[in-house]
Amino acid sequence: MKVRIWLYVVVLGVRLALPAPLSLAAPPLQTPEPPAESSKGYPADLQSEESPFDLKEAVSRSMATVAPQGPKINVAVTNDDESDPAVALCAYDQYLVVYVVDHEIYGQRLTSEGDLLGSAFLISSDQYQDSEPDVACEWTFNRFVVVWRHNFGDSGDYDIYARGVYGGHRTSGSQLYGNQLTVSGDGVNEESPAIACNSGDYTCLVAFDYSGTGSGDIYAQRVSVGGSDISKDGDRFNVSGFTATEHNPAVAWGGHDSNYLVAWQYLHDDPSSHYRIVVSHVYDTEQGTGAEERQHGGAWLINPADGSNRHQSVPAVAYSRDDQTYLVIFQYDYNGDGSDYDIRARRYAGTGATTASGLIYVASSFDDESSPAVAYSGGPEIWPGGLGADQFLVTYVRKETSAWSLYGQAVKGTQEGSGSQLEPDRQLLHSTFKALGWGIMSPDVTGSINNGRYMVVWQYNTGGTVWDEDILGQLVAPYTTYLSLILRNY
Repeated sequence: MKVRIWLYVVVLGVRLALPAPLSLAAPPLQTPEPPAESSKGYPADLQSEESPFDLKEAVSRSMATVAPQGPKINVAVTNDDESDPAVALCAYDQYLVVYVVDHEIYGQRLTSEGDLLGSAFLISSDQYQDSEPDVACEWTFNRFVVVWRHNFGDSGDYDIYARGVYGGHRTSGSQLYGNQLTVSGDGVNEESPAIACNSGDYTCLVAFDYSGTGSGDIYAQRVSVGGSDISKDGDRFNVSGFTATEHNPAVAWGGHDSNYLVAWQYLHDDPSSHYRIVVSHVYDTEQGTGAEERQHGGAWLINPADGSNRHQSVPAVAYSRDDQTYLVIFQYDYNGDGSDYDIRARRYAGTGATTASGLIYVASSFDDESSPAVAYSGGPEIWPGGLGADQFLVTYVRKETSAWSLYGQAVKGTQEGSGSQLEPDRQLLHSTFKALGWGIMSPDVTGSINNGRYMVVWQYNTGGTVWDEDILGQLVAPYTTYLSLILRNY
């Protein structure tokens, strides 16, 4: 496959925002986000991904803190269309990439060095249409759990299914273990599953859209991971609990705080109808029949009192074991008409309905930035010995004038008292034509406990005479950990 890459030496601009109130309850008084987000008007040669107040620092610090390592990885490149990838790492330091081929869910293992390990294998096990896969690892039993949306009988009644996959490659026999599990299968639509696992309890939490209450809510179901099979743990429960329309959950496990953080988009109607990000902490163990499974109900990530009525959508979340805070990232509809999305983020406390930082402008230019994903460097915090830097890696797609580009931006893992929360500089991971049939979509990223690196995967669409969709990957190394390896490889 021919790949064309353009290099850009330009510093792009963002807007600064001060902390805003955060809870659905009456908030304390705080300084609102400035209404005039004007730095998109900076001259092109003075624009920066940093706040305007950190512009001089951004220009002077030119050494990147993350860098691609090695060549692109052809995770799934065939004559079939492969789409919508997700990736996780398990205890044998092997990655599993899951994706869709012809309405079925497939998996491909990779070594910690990014080499293909065995052949692609089928995970879903019936003839009906499957889509929207996600994957996480339960480290104690060394088992992946894959979840997806299942079109029951191809009837348009969507359910959530799951299947266990061995954490390490098996040279003989099936890569799957146990049986296919119906996580949620009412006669209503359940969609958009997201999964994270508690490696101290042998369980995972699956969050998903649930239409059984009418307008659409966020529900969750715990899944128990055993040595030979997976099963439901306790009853399904409502995470959101509101009457408004809610979609697109994301979830991460915070082991030091004994909880998960679930984030989703909530349709708010004041002063005008727009989506806002709402979050809720959920206990990381089953609380018993009829007990409250949430540590607190939904709270605003950014309070409506900030005066903004622009869409906030498509959240993703990761947990810093060093700072014991979550980082929630999302798309922000800068113009209010869907013509220019930016990537923004905010830290959220490990416990309590409390934000832990002001807004972080991860990517904010005149181009359209979308499809964010995030991971913290290293594996589950209960396992010692990880070499990961104290940082998050945020990936996103930028639709530029003549190209689709995939970028990675490191965010400091621990909140800085002052100055920018971004590490210099963003890294171009892949770029291609901006033309009919070409594109970069659906990036995902995970960290590694043993080698400190990240694995980024994405869907790559090629146009021309024969259109095709493939899955590519790229190892990305924290600069401080892997400088010598990068120099040797290049």
